[in-house]
Amino acid sequence: MEGVAADPVLVYADQNGIAWIDKRHQNGCLWLIGDMSIYPHTIKLHQMGYDFKYAKGGAKATDGRPGWYLQKKPQLVVESPLQPMEAPKAVNPENSISPELFALLAEDEYAPLLECLLQQGITTVEQFEKINPWAFMNRYGLYSIGQRQAIYKQIISRLKPIKQSAPEQLYILQTKATSYQGNSPAESFAAFCENIAQKYPLKIRSLLDMPYNGKGSIVLSRTPSSSDCAKLMNPVAYITGSLTAQAAVVYGQWICKMCNEPDCPVSMSEPQKAQSAVQQPIANTVQPKLESEQHQNAPKETKPPQQTEPSQHFELPKRPDVSAPPKQLGTLSQPTTPRSPEVPKQSDVSVPPQQPEAASQPEITPTSQPEAKTFVPANAFLTERAEKIVLAADIDGISMENLYSQLRTTMIATKQAVADSPRIVSVAGKLIHEDAFVDWEDGANQMEKILDKLLAKNNGYVSAAQLYEYVHADMQMFLNDNNMDDTRAVYDLAQHLFEKVDYHGKHLVFQSKTHISRGETAVTTNLDIMRNFAREQGGFFVEDELEEYLKSVGIKTNGMRTQMQIYSKPTFLFYAPRTFITAESIGFDDAWFATAQKALDNLFADMGVHVVLRDIQPWWYTQLPALPGNRNWTPLLLQSILMHFSKKLKGTHTICAMNTQALDTLHAMIVSNTSEISTFADAVVAFLVDDQVEQRRFEAEELRQLLVQRGMIAGNELIWNMPKALAKDGRFAWDADGKYVAVKV
Repeated sequence: MEGVAADPVLVYADQNGIAWIDKRHQNGCLWLIGDMSIYPHTIKLHQMGYDFKYAKGGAKATDGRPGWYLQKKPQLVVESPLQPMEAPKAVNPENSISPELFALLAEDEYAPLLECLLQQGITTVEQFEKINPWAFMNRYGLYSIGQRQAIYKQIISRLKPIKQSAPEQLYILQTKATSYQGNSPAESFAAFCENIAQKYPLKIRSLLDMPYNGKGSIVLSRTPSSSDCAKLMNPVAYITGSLTAQAAVVYGQWICKMCNEPDCPVSMSEPQKAQSAVQQPIANTVQPKLESEQHQNAPKETKPPQQTEPSQHFELPKRPDVSAPPKQLGTLSQPTTPRSPEVPKQSDVSVPPQQPEAASQPEITPTSQPEAKTFVPANAFLTERAEKIVLAADIDGISMENLYSQLRTTMIATKQAVADSPRIVSVAGKLIHEDAFVDWEDGANQMEKILDKLLAKNNGYVSAAQLYEYVHADMQMFLNDNNMDDTRAVYDLAQHLFEKVDYHGKHLVFQSKTHISRGETAVTTNLDIMRNFAREQGGFFVEDELEEYLKSVGIKTNGMRTQMQIYSKPTFLFYAPRTFITAESIGFDDAWFATAQKALDNLFADMGVHVVLRDIQPWWYTQLPALPGNRNWTPLLLQSILMHFSKKLKGTHTICAMNTQALDTLHAMIVSNTSEISTFADAVVAFLVDDQVEQRRFEAEELRQLLVQRGMIAGNELIWNMPKALAKDGRFAWDADGKYVAVKV
């Protein structure tokens, strides 16, 4: 065959025993006949410059057999005769992959995954356990959505038996129709949540970091609270290791309610004694309940259901016996004996030499019992259709409504399909396929570098405005080529890369189209940004420093004190004017309040039930609990604490001159809960009586100066405002102009 000698692809195929069908001379494709088992060869051909695409159902040319196709015929240089070409050595993962990992992923379906793991230097089971298989397959584009889900479920079910305990040590979470097993309530609950996440990926993500019933404990946390947490892989979430059996049932019912899932947990059975000396490994997967078990009145006495398929147990290291029936995996398994196609023309077909009989796969007879296929939700196929529609829209993208119309399904199913696809990017209300972007990979890498730099600079936080500022400066060509030069589009692109697909294994938290942060310092509001800044300053900072920092990360500072919630929450306490100390750094607890109360009792016993704040001597503050950094106490800090914690200190509070004064203005008096003084007018009358001031008629400024001298106010406080401060009190009679007042005591 003359053309074969001039075509490196055909030479390579013949040398490696791969059947081919060449229809390029008829404006067709060059086909390599084979399923995923020849994937390593397509990698080699890709390195030679030939990009083959996989078609599970083949085409008319292959008579429906699976194959890999090359659409366009490459330009060949035939002026000079080709030298004999040495076939690249086939990839043999066993040479580098550890025997344990190869035994775990030995079937042909795992060949692409093994190849990619080898390229990334992941060669042992221990390394493999540390990655998220779903995110890894997403990141490197392995398999279709449906295949990926089937592969992922099999991997999880195989990894967990390696560490499983004996049956009598297992906890079993029973639902109405299924059961979930684990070494602890947390592990059983995690297995249940994994199954729910497969069914409702969008809804389960909305529950991350959400308190139970809106006010209880966090059920599924984005970050681990301790080293013994049970971990979900897709999405990445953590369940506290101290979860009780009862809590697992209650939380499971809540999750089912939020996801509209009818198969709710009903009980959690405790570990049982083994009924037999023989112990079999039990996979931590979803198992159908036997019909007889569904009518048991006492779930705790129900034995774990018998498994209908062999457990995944590995004799290491050992390659699968070719004489045994091949395992089938979800939708990936192909018929062992393909249909015989019509014989193409001799010039179009090359048949490899017959392989030895011992190396061929055995035929599956009608009586064979293959393993049950892993359930693949219909959503997976819907997602593949969605990807094709979105890709056809090119860089202009398509709206969610138009995609919904073309898919002809429900809007909920459409949104779920988009969420399930790692290749559909939602940008400023449009859906765009990754392949439609110009220089997608270069843009993603540049975005990663910018975010890394800003996160390091800002102690783990980036605002949408700051990200856009840097991207606009460094990625102008990418933004112009893809028509997305605005803050919202840049934020959405970053969110796709680092929240949806965890680009290069990096996951960030995105909130309110404004905040981006690392998981350990998750930022959801401007208040979180301020808290993080305060922690970096050791819990003590000046207001101007915070304002400067917020501006540097692109956060507006209008109404900053309102954003700090200093009027309603004790997060930030005044230490001095425009200077704050955090309640977190002080560490309030019962012992702290007990010590403070004792000091206040001593104060009132020595000086009476009402005391001018400026009269308190420095030595008295030494009776209060020590402040962080051995800082000295200030009257303003004491006032700020009493503003928020008066009830914890027997109702002790302060009296201010006017409610409209700034919170960093020192008040007139501190009073106990037994004092009769409740208003500023009461405090002024008490001053006149205590200090034996006999005068009863004053000019407004004259009375104000007396209060300044007494230390109840300072500087220009209340200038021109004395009538307002002492209004609505019958003891103070002001003239019509507010210049003179007569005091009745």
